[in-house]
Amino acid sequence: MSVSQTSSITATESNRHTSNTYFITHDINTATSVVHDLMENHVTQDQIGVVGQPETLAVANLPEAELTEVSDIQNAAKRGAALGGATGLLAGLVVTAFPPAGVALGGSALAAMAAGGAALGTWSASMIGVSEHSVLVEKLESKLNDDAILVLADIETEQQIDVMKSVADNNRIPLHAFGSIT
Repeated sequence: MSVSQTSSITATESNRHTSNTYFITHDINTATSVVHDLMENHVTQDQIGVVGQPETLAVANLPEAELTEVSDIQNAAKRGAALGGATGLLAGLVVTAFPPAGVALGGSALAAMAAGGAALGTWSASMIGVSEHSVLVEKLESKLNDDAILVLADIETEQQIDVMKSVADNNRIPLHAFGSIT
């Protein structure tokens, strides 16, 4: 299944504990019903996301996802910043230890090289990360077939079991087609 169109899942406030919950449906009507049931259970539209074939999702009025929600751009940027910063720092140490003829370099050159390396590493790794699926979508992709629609939601931990049961019962979703990802 191609993950080319989704709806929104956003980070929640830091003082709330949420769990990633999923529901696998096989038609757009059930997916829309699941979204409405989630909203009736006080899950906001910003906490809900839908993944499926673009032509299937085009008929539904569901919010679009941000790139950071369906790609691995955030993790890739972190890795790139760390690796680029370390590489820049190493290059700065080499240049400081063996300066070019007639140029005296100090701590500021070292800091500039590390910052430049981190910036370049973040940029280049982000370009790669944007083409990779997020870990969450990748974990569930094996459970999907070409016609399936995946509804994801960030649900407060205290409400999760009640909301999952309510939504699954209302939409006759089989036990194997919903769950939680930690």
